[in-house]
Amino acid sequence: MVTALHARKVHFVATQISDHAEEDRIPSPRRPHPRAMNEEPPHQHADFDRDFWRWQARRELQEAFNALEDGRILFGDWERLFLSAALDHFRDRNFKQSAISAQRIFLERQRQPFTGRFTQQKSLAHLRAEYEGLARG
Repeated sequence: MVTALHARKVHFVATQISDHAEEDRIPSPRRPHPRAMNEEPPHQHADFDRDFWRWQARRELQEAFNALEDGRILFGDWERLFLSAALDHFRDRNFKQSAISAQRIFLERQRQPFTGRFTQQKSLAHLRAEYEGLARG
């Protein structure tokens, strides 16, 4: 048996449900994107990555040159290859790859014999001078 009180409760609940459904259809105001809330221009974030990898490449190249010049690592064909690759990447402004190529001088100790040939024989001093020119410019 449905009483008047029970009917009023059902009507009240049904009204609340329809009100919430109506609120759900109204689009809420959009919150600003976190980048829009930031005071800095967005292009500075992209510059940070490039600057970080440029610094990292310079550091890795400097460490490689120091180790080769001090004699801690012998300057052989593999070292010439990795150092030349690091300088080429640095010249092309691919700083991340430049850092990785310079790190390979230290990481790969047990290597297969080098079977390639270089078209130009470059000394460590010549590669150092090339790096100094790139680092200044």
